[in-house]
Amino acid sequence: MLGEVVVGMGETLVGNYPGRALGFTADLLDGGSGAGPTLVSLPSKRTALRAPGAATLIARSDANAEDLEQYAAAGLYDSVTLQPLVSTPPDYASEPLMGDPGARTDMLGRLTGLGKTVQAAFGGRDQDVEGGLTPDGRLFVVQARPQVEFQHK
Repeated sequence: MLGEVVVGMGETLVGNYPGRALGFTADLLDGGSGAGPTLVSLPSKRTALRAPGAATLIARSDANAEDLEQYAAAGLYDSVTLQPLVSTPPDYASEPLMGDPGARTDMLGRLTGLGKTVQAAFGGRDQDVEGGLTPDGRLFVVQARPQVEFQHK
């Protein structure tokens, strides 16, 4: 599993925003070895996009219409929010994923567990998953679709 985490809305991950996400890998077939996720990159995104107020509605084009052959989520269409997103610089110093190794280990472990659950729900096939985290720590899956695998001919 390859996971990427950004502060705020995921549009900074899939959009043309400079910098890296917090990246990690995990073996979903570890057989209970307990190795856990491995941190591979620290975040350097200079922008965090947040919904104004408590909630917003996001409309997105049909995923099948926007995909190019061999590229899941090619991003040919933008997401449109009911209210404009608020752009702020992320405060990485106050983010538990950066400053609290225990919180980071816990969150990456929870994300890995969620990845295993989603993969199992789809018959063991690798998935491209998008989700969110609420301020009280609840994880949500908002989209899952089969991961595109390039086949050499």
